[in-house]
Parts: sequence; structure tokens; C-alpha cells
Amino acid sequence: MDGMVVMFAPGEREAGIKAIRDYQIPNAFLDLTLKASVRFEQTNFATTVQNVLDAVEELDQIFTNEMGLAREPWRNDEEVNRDSIRKIEVLESKPGSGEISLNLVDLMEFLDLEPDLDTDKEINPANQKIVEDAFAQWKANDAFQRRVVAILTEEGRGCALHKDYGKIAKWLRNQFPEEEKYRILIHAHAGPGNTQDAASIEAVLHGGNGVWAGIIPQAAQGGHNSSLVFLDNMLRLGNEHVLEDYWLYQAAQSARYVYYLSFNTYKVPDDCPIWGAKVDSLTHTAFSTVKGEEWRRKRSNYYNMWGQDES
Repeated sequence: MDGMVVMFAPGEREAGIKAIRDYQIPNAFLDLTLKASVRFEQTNFATTVQNVLDAVEELDQIFTNEMGLAREPWRNDEEVNRDSIRKIEVLESKPGSGEISLNLVDLMEFLDLEPDLDTDKEINPANQKIVEDAFAQWKANDAFQRRVVAILTEEGRGCALHKDYGKIAKWLRNQFPEEEKYRILIHAHAGPGNTQDAASIEAVLHGGNGVWAGIIPQAAQGGHNSSLVFLDNMLRLGNEHVLEDYWLYQAAQSARYVYYLSFNTYKVPDDCPIWGAKVDSLTHTAFSTVKGEEWRRKRSNYYNMWGQDES
């Protein structure tokens, strides 16, 4: 169970807590909503705020006293990044252990976030104060300070623009500074504008650390940002560490098998980014990204480095 995470709501945590105890799962992902919606029929904000603290304290007790995990689970960049760890002669990166992530499912909706306009009225000020007061209450709690290492957010219907994710990442970073040992991660749904992958980049450019996302872009609702596409964009932006840190050389085949498992079919859509058939089946050599034009040309197809035996 090294690195495994169990996901549940803080107010309905019995099954999640039981799974942690029964199977010794060392990390928790608390999924909470701030307002009532079609997905979440009933929500009381004050109760939600207290439920988070109750869940964190209960998990802290289990992780510390029952499972013997470290009281402070924070991993710095050297512990997370495999390449850096090799330099200090440690064999493997350290998996998450005793960590709690907090996902604010509908933060944009609760804040009534406006489009990216040049105005000071982008966020509903009354709701902003309500949320910031909740953050302050959480951060004053000792267990929360130690155990919660990641603040996550998403938007449920794909209505958010990619600029919205930059805005919300910047605001969250101001509330949860890096020096206080918090990571900021976003999850974007595709929606009609199909800007989910741009949203990932926008969030990182404004203080976020990355994404929490599936490997492939297909999802329950049209699609969502994909960790594989995100890492490819990181490489395009000059971060070559992702190739080794996430061992992407067989990523295309790995994504293909994840698709088989997720959808119970071998019929993979042609237009899947990075690993779909149309990516490699070019209609004209001028569109090649591994030969011809030199601007931002790749040295090879990084994600499909399989030999004949492996194939």
C-alpha cells in the first residue's frame, strides 16, 4: 500500500476510515463541497468546516498512534524528485505516507468567480471572507498544519476558462504559502471550450505545483486534464526532468492499457493526444515534430521507446 490514497468526504468518513485501518492505507484525500448543487444536495458550510477538522484530527491519531507514521509527513522537493535523490545516493523517491490532501470541489462556484477581467470585483467579497475565515480556522489547528500537505481544487462542469485556474491558483497560493508547506494542485474538466490542458499550465504559471488528474484525458464528463498531457507540456516548456522522474519512455503504451482497463475495450480513439493513431499518422511530412523543421523539434518519439521484444 506504499503511496496509496483513499478518497472520501470528511462528513461521511466511516467507510474511508475503515479502509485505512483495515488495509493500512497511509494517505487520505478529503473531498468536500462548499455549497449545495445537483451533485451535492445538502451542504451546511459551518458543519463542513468543522467536519474537516474532525476528520483531520481522527486521521492524525490513526496515522500517528495506530500506524506509527511520522507526525510531520511533508516531503521536500529533493525527497519527491527522483533525480535529485539519486545525487544524494538514496535509491528511490519517498512515497507519500501520513499525508492528507484537501480538495475544494466547488471553490470557484462558491466564490462566484468572474471571467478574467481587469477589475477588482472578480471574486464575491462576502463569500471570499467566509472562505478565508474557514482557512484561518483550519490552519490554526495543529494536526491540520502538520498533516495537510496539498490544497486541491476543481470545477465540476467545464464552465471555467483556463485563465480562471491561474486566478484561483494565485489566490490559493496567497492563502497557503509554499513556506508553510502546502502544495497547490488543480483538476480541470474539458467542457465545451476544451481548455483543460491550458488550465494546467496557467495554474503552474501562477503559483500552483501541478495537477491531480488521470493518466488519460477521457473522463465521465467529456474529458479532463491528463497527467500525461501535462507532463508533455512541461517537457515542451523546457522541463526535461519529467522524462526521467516519471519514466515516460513507455508512456504511450501505458496510457493505451489504462484506456483498455477504464473502458473495457481495445478500440482506442484515433485522436487521443500523444498516444492516439492520428498523432503518428501524419498526412504530410511537414507536420512531423521529430524531423524536418528544427524549431522545438523533438529528438525522437519520447513516449514510445519500446524495443521489439517489449512490443
